[in-house]
Amino acid sequence: MYDTFITVVQTLISLSLLMGMGYAAGKTGIINEVRSAGLADILIKVALPCVVITSMKEPFSAELARGGVTVFVASTVIYGLSMAAGMLLSRLLRVKITDAGVWIFAATFSNLGYMGIPVMQSVFKDNSTIMFYTMIYNASFNIYSTTVGIAAMRNGAKFWRKTEGDKVKKDINLLPIFTLIGLALFLFSLDLPGPVDTALKTGGSLTTPLSMIIIGGMFARNDLRKVVTVGRGYILIALRLLVLPVIVFFIASPIISDKDVLAVLVLLTAMPVAAVTAIFAAKYKANSDLASRFVVLSTVLSVATIPVISLLLG
Repeated sequence: MYDTFITVVQTLISLSLLMGMGYAAGKTGIINEVRSAGLADILIKVALPCVVITSMKEPFSAELARGGVTVFVASTVIYGLSMAAGMLLSRLLRVKITDAGVWIFAATFSNLGYMGIPVMQSVFKDNSTIMFYTMIYNASFNIYSTTVGIAAMRNGAKFWRKTEGDKVKKDINLLPIFTLIGLALFLFSLDLPGPVDTALKTGGSLTTPLSMIIIGGMFARNDLRKVVTVGRGYILIALRLLVLPVIVFFIASPIISDKDVLAVLVLLTAMPVAAVTAIFAAKYKANSDLASRFVVLSTVLSVATIPVISLLLG
């Protein structure tokens, strides 16, 4: 019963040590904001695309296709539920208009690129089916975070300019393109030449260490004493890390019999606030300082909450 829990705990201890290395590198000046941005580019534009292709390069099967469709549809429902919860919470707590977009976005979108994929890759490294479903969930994230997510951030902010929206549109996101390539490999059961496959797997192996080092460096650039003073924001973080994944589990478990699909839905919902929350907040003139604190604090707390949520999976 506790096999998944123990594996998750061991994985998060290892990931925390990697974060510690990034934190030390940030505090000693080895990694500054500019270098961290360069590492993030390597992660988003090199390592993650490699993971997407190698994870989706599975022989076609009707069962796997059905599972993928289930994950995509379920993730759509989860994003709708999460956004509604974020809107309701921000109204109940009378959150300032300049902060409302941040609250809604943070409640809706979990950190897949920097936490979700690395955690799933480490915990389920021998389960290709779960990694395939994780990439489908990630495709859903890319679609909704850059459409309804941006709309929520813009409408929640007091000041925003059209030119800022244009900047976002010019930022090319390669992950959907590589997702389509991976989907084509799956649908037509195409294989890659041995050297290409090896190179992609090696590139994908950079995902976990790069992600954790980048997060550690982000911690180093923040005043942790200020980070913990988010006041009512702890309610939002509890919603993101505990309430939503528990709701997803109890709604999905009677309906979805595929344990791999259920594990992906619950664990990816349990990830901390998405890192792009702070990026979009800055671009749309929302409260980027608050957004950064949500990202950092939820990431720290998720090291304890993710194992707790994993207990639901047995």
